[in-house]
Amino acid sequence: MILLSPPSSNVKLSKTQANTETLVFGLSLAAHSLAAQEVRRATGETGFTVCPDSSPGCRAACVVSASAQGQLNSVQAARNRKTVFLQTHRAEFIRILKSEIQTAIDRAAYIGHQVRFRLNVDSSIPWHAEEYGAIPQAFPEQLFYDYHPLAALNSRRHWRLSDIPPNLRICWSKKETDSWWKVQDALADLQSVAVVFHDDSPHRVGRGAYAQALPRFVDLPSLGKWPVVDGDYSDDRTEDPKGLIIGLRLKSRSEQIRTAAIRSGFSVPTSAAPCIL
Repeated sequence: MILLSPPSSNVKLSKTQANTETLVFGLSLAAHSLAAQEVRRATGETGFTVCPDSSPGCRAACVVSASAQGQLNSVQAARNRKTVFLQTHRAEFIRILKSEIQTAIDRAAYIGHQVRFRLNVDSSIPWHAEEYGAIPQAFPEQLFYDYHPLAALNSRRHWRLSDIPPNLRICWSKKETDSWWKVQDALADLQSVAVVFHDDSPHRVGRGAYAQALPRFVDLPSLGKWPVVDGDYSDDRTEDPKGLIIGLRLKSRSEQIRTAAIRSGFSVPTSAAPCIL
């Protein structure tokens, strides 16, 4: 079983490759409750969600559901198999994953490219924890990055800033359950926060999502105007300055999914306070 996906196989990863000479390899699992459901179906045992801090709005807008690629039977079946393998044979999964990372590093070096790894393309697992192999620490010269829910930051073991190894760059994702005060606190700690935005223009599903406008600034309660960086240009956050707001456009494959994400509050209107055009 091959665990890592090459850059060209995933929309999130391929946009980085299109704009740089950096190769980004990712690990895609069955997102949120799909993981537990698949383990239960395959083994009869109770599995666990790989997105423990997901919110209702986040699940409604999940890019695994929102993207056409994530809906392909072969793609989802591969994610399901990897998820069951992780939850039933974790030690062997970790051994193979480390081997594939080393192979990717060696091949990238051979062709003169840099390489990055995103081990949570559709999940939120602490791969830096000992029980998950402390994978970034096993490759201290290599950069890893991930997006994790803002709710996890400093909330418990593994998610304190002191727990994060220096070669793992995390961008924290704001959900509808997170206040702008919490965003501000993260920025003050020089942490970057991803925020999903949408505008009111028609035809903003599918490829039309990328035509949506992003705000230039967000007006925060006490920090004032904070610039927004276009996060749809590249998925790789390893070269960013610290403490940025990463603007992401709301993606959906249908108006129904888009409407659910907006009504839940998961996506922030570009034209509404505290955003500044």
